[in-house]
Amino acid sequence: MELNPSEWQLVSDPFEPLRIFRSRIPFFAEEGAGSIHLLLAEDSGHPPVLLACHDFKALGIFDAEIRLLHDGIILNLGTCSRMGRVDKEGFWEPPRNRHPVAITPEIMTFLQAPRKEVSYRLKHTFYTYRGTILPEGLEALGKAVKIVSP
Repeated sequence: MELNPSEWQLVSDPFEPLRIFRSRIPFFAEEGAGSIHLLLAEDSGHPPVLLACHDFKALGIFDAEIRLLHDGIILNLGTCSRMGRVDKEGFWEPPRNRHPVAITPEIMTFLQAPRKEVSYRLKHTFYTYRGTILPEGLEALGKAVKIVSP
């Protein structure tokens, strides 16, 4: 998988077969609360998958469902996993749970139209967080989807 180094950073150990790249632009980041990063995971012999991983402290180690809302349309991106830890050498450990982002025809259509901002909801049984995704985050998602889509 060839990625633009100005947009993607290798964050996993380059000697391991599982390679994880992080988008340099977070999907969204809320100061003081946390962020969701888009990750491309590539394991030798398998096609790359797109993951969304969070570092929201209030969620702890739990996974959360992420949904988008724009003009009354709700899109479920799937499950957002807790990011893996950074080891002593500065490499990210893979997330414990790896749930690929749901890339549906509705998501593909949604990402084709330019949007100024989109509301999101990140939800777990005991915690819900709502906010707005700015155009940069939506553009990063669109680029990531194009990389993993057949």
